[in-house]
Amino acid sequence: MKKFGNILIVLGIISVVFAAGCTSETSATGRAVFAAKDAAANMGSVSSIQMTVQSVQVHSAAQGWTTVSSSANTYDLMQLKAQGNAALLADANLPAGAYEQMRLDVSSIIVTDASGTHEARLPSHEFKIVGNLVVEANSTSAATFDFLADQSLHVTGNGQYIFAPVVQVETRSNADVSVASSSNVQITGGSVNTNARYGMDIYGNVGIGLSIPANVNISIGSGGTIIIGGSGSGGISLGGSASGTVTVQSGQSVTLYGGNTVEVRHQGESFTAKFIGSVDADTAVVMVGSEEASIDAGTSKMVGGLDVYVEQVWDVSAGNSAQDYANIKFGATGSGSLTGTTY
Repeated sequence: MKKFGNILIVLGIISVVFAAGCTSETSATGRAVFAAKDAAANMGSVSSIQMTVQSVQVHSAAQGWTTVSSSANTYDLMQLKAQGNAALLADANLPAGAYEQMRLDVSSIIVTDASGTHEARLPSHEFKIVGNLVVEANSTSAATFDFLADQSLHVTGNGQYIFAPVVQVETRSNADVSVASSSNVQITGGSVNTNARYGMDIYGNVGIGLSIPANVNISIGSGGTIIIGGSGSGGISLGGSASGTVTVQSGQSVTLYGGNTVEVRHQGESFTAKFIGSVDADTAVVMVGSEEASIDAGTSKMVGGLDVYVEQVWDVSAGNSAQDYANIKFGATGSGSLTGTTY
């Protein structure tokens, strides 16, 4: 007997829910509700973030990718935040079973601020996460996508916006779901199966703990490439030569990607330093001169005669260290000047 689950998809601050109920002796339906919400903090002059979701899909080993919504719908994350509601995305029938991936196709982000309306650059239009969503017959399952707009939205030096989603995802089985209207979905009870924060980096990779770091120089290059770095505080250029000098102050970090090499001038001395990549999400590998060391996040080491402090590490790709990046402070006990090129 093949069992089915009905999927009701909801967006608001951001929630996604799945529910299941039996319609006959031979066919069981599961109801899945997708909802979205925005838990952002004060966004200053930003009054609206319009997100258009083109489609929603789920994946299981048995069924492959299944489209549960192919209708484009637009939602204002700031309005959802103000209302504290979750909005309906879709309603569909799904075979009961385990779904290990969910995918949202976000076609556009339109930001309104005091100067007008702007289209934000997305590193990728596909937000795909790996999580455990179980649709059971005669019960309700739910998945909630809580968009953290204050961590997702970034602005370049010339006022361009970049939106790299940071989303708290929670899935529940045997949940209680109430749909009062398309903009008012309530999800309570049940057992939590997945509860993790997923983010997107500048390459469009999505994973737990990923994001574009805060307080770094960010720009949009030719062809729409997103670049962290350049002249000023907080970063070294990822492409070509860095155009200027970055002053390293006490408590300030520099964002480097795997393979970035910089010349550090500290207390009258010059050091060649290189971020090789990450061992894992907690450890960076840094070389100064000919000496190489593994440094855990939140700790410092003397490497090649230079104090190196690793603030945070992002282990993006097991097979490509160039996509790993870290916030690193050189000469952590003092200040100096940092000029960099990438090789």
